[in-house]
Amino acid sequence: MKLLPGIPAYLQIKDYYKNLIDKGALKEGDYLPSVRDTSLLIGVNPNTVQRAFSMLIDLGYLTPISGKGNRINKVDNQEEKDELCQLIEDIKFKGYNLQTIKKRLEKMIEEEEKENDPNK
Repeated sequence: MKLLPGIPAYLQIKDYYKNLIDKGALKEGDYLPSVRDTSLLIGVNPNTVQRAFSMLIDLGYLTPISGKGNRINKVDNQEEKDELCQLIEDIKFKGYNLQTIKKRLEKMIEEEEKENDPNK
């Protein structure tokens, strides 16, 4: 992978692995190379790779497995998932953390379900 100037490295790394997963070049259950190995291969700081991998975890592409690395998940309905993930990224950009977003969404869904309950 060769990095392009003018685009943050972590975004390029995230998109690179995301595309490989979307195209099926990397399969569910496979593991990505370690953060250290990836950083050495690409020639960037390990923190840059970790940031990219963390974004892939947030997007649902990866699950970190202690002592093993980052396992690739099955990704369904990618267009919908991408849209929802972009919304979450926009909300995070406004200063909310994932835990707060999750709690508020759960409460909103619960309220919506109560309002639409035909047995009311």
